[in-house]
Amino acid sequence: MADLSGRDCETAPFSAGAEGRERVFLFLQGPNGPFFSRLAAELTAHGAACRKIGFTFADEAEWRGREGYEAFQGRADEWPVHIRRRIRDLGVTDLVLYGDERPYHKEARLAAGAAVTVHCFEEGYLRPYWITYERGGVNGNSRLMGMSIAEIREAARRLNRPMKAAPAKWGSSLAHTFWSLAHHLALWLGAARYPNYARHRELALETEFAFYLRRLAVLPALSGASRLREATLRRQGKRYHLVLLQLAFDASIRAHSDYDSVAEFVEECVDAFFRGAPAGDKLVLKAHPFDDGRENLGALARRIAHRTGRGDRVIFLERGRLAQLLDGAVSAVTINSTSAHQALWRGLPVRAMGRAVFDKPGLTSRQPLEEFFRAPNPPDPKAYAAFRRFLLVTSQIEGSFYRAGGRRAAAQRAAPMMLAPNDPYDAIAIPKLEHEAGRSALCATS
Repeated sequence: MADLSGRDCETAPFSAGAEGRERVFLFLQGPNGPFFSRLAAELTAHGAACRKIGFTFADEAEWRGREGYEAFQGRADEWPVHIRRRIRDLGVTDLVLYGDERPYHKEARLAAGAAVTVHCFEEGYLRPYWITYERGGVNGNSRLMGMSIAEIREAARRLNRPMKAAPAKWGSSLAHTFWSLAHHLALWLGAARYPNYARHRELALETEFAFYLRRLAVLPALSGASRLREATLRRQGKRYHLVLLQLAFDASIRAHSDYDSVAEFVEECVDAFFRGAPAGDKLVLKAHPFDDGRENLGALARRIAHRTGRGDRVIFLERGRLAQLLDGAVSAVTINSTSAHQALWRGLPVRAMGRAVFDKPGLTSRQPLEEFFRAPNPPDPKAYAAFRRFLLVTSQIEGSFYRAGGRRAAAQRAAPMMLAPNDPYDAIAIPKLEHEAGRSALCATS
């Protein structure tokens, strides 16, 4: 748990002049695209040594020819011994991961032990304008899970750094899609070079490609049908509850919830809605933008609804603008999607059915789902404002993994944070030290 002792730090602890001498950063798998290569360049400029172990040709290609690359071509059961040996032999001081629940990454975290700092990146808790940087773990493994909203509110009250405003443009679904396709193409082209790679997704690469190609072929029709359903919903003027769906292969679902599939979550939501929601309300299920249709959630939702004889009360949208849907909703339900932040920011009642960093008393409802649909408890707007402020000055970095400008900005901001001695969550609670005249203000632990 963070030391939120009540003492303020006047200056930012992440100095742009932070040096990385005698630091050895070992990178494993990153987000699709060259973000880790760009980040390694920033760390190298600060004097750190950077190495990378790749498991696929995509990992190799995304390192962009930088020095220090080595391929792991062994079997998955050989990885635990291999990573322990490489951490020791390379003198690794820092381990860098994208996500922390991939099997290779979980073993690496165990191998790192207390002597190695584990740096974890993830999609932004406040996406799309920010990415997440934490130490030790993200999502359900984040240090945020052990912080109470009272501690966070007190820390936010003492912050004297300006709030970060959203830039005009960082996120881009088109850039995200491009790098995802490039990554999977490299996986396929280089499969023979890495024959023992064990994917963290259940489906074979060829099967996943088939789903995506089929989805692309029907996307225009799905988009048109979704627009028509959404327009009809607005014309009717009915109250509706919004269900924010996630991807079937989302590690946050498997690791940080009790659901085995998104379909199971959909069934629970529809059943609870019909038991609890007022008769005139509707239920809108919004698919994830990158859903490939493998679970056919729309057909499942309609089948469950028609079983009750009230199928017109359930609407499934394959496409749609989330902001507009949230603007008209009376509540939102999710497993643990970060899109819940957009609902909380609007003051909408939110029910999280999994484990999430934002699932805290005062922010999300603790009602049984049936009761939530009947009369949802709203969040405390001041508590959420404090939580958001806390995130923006600690773990959220302006930028993007996928757009060139956002990638450059994020890497430039992340490198000093990684080199700093303090965890982002500790840094804001470090007391101000007295300094000799002419010396730069620093933050240090008491």
